[in-house]
Amino acid sequence: MPHTLTNGATTLTLPSNLLWANEFAWLPVAMSAPRYSLTGALIVESAARQAGRPIELEADEAWILRSDLLTLRAWAALPGQTFSLVVRSEAARTVIFDQQAGAIDAVPVIEYSDPVPGDFYRLGLRFLEV
Repeated sequence: MPHTLTNGATTLTLPSNLLWANEFAWLPVAMSAPRYSLTGALIVESAARQAGRPIELEADEAWILRSDLLTLRAWAALPGQTFSLVVRSEAARTVIFDQQAGAIDAVPVIEYSDPVPGDFYRLGLRFLEV
């Protein structure tokens, strides 16, 4: 199923074999460290998280053209820019590139000293849902 990333009116189709590696690692609940009151009662505070779900898309077999990779890098360099991400034809999610987690991992499938736009790269992407 196709994955897409949209910036305004421009949509980039991502490799369909990218896997959502951390899909079930996040819960929409934040919880404080349990502590005890002076009476010995356990105090735990929790609340619903409003945003911040990390989304990691990766696979060794997920290849992208260098030309599309350059577009992704240019988008990732836009401070504060939000994007619309569709994973597996599910509902669109509003995301930003997760710069602190290394937003884009790209390694050439075959290394050339003078790469061209048609060369392929293995791709990994990291986003935060906002």
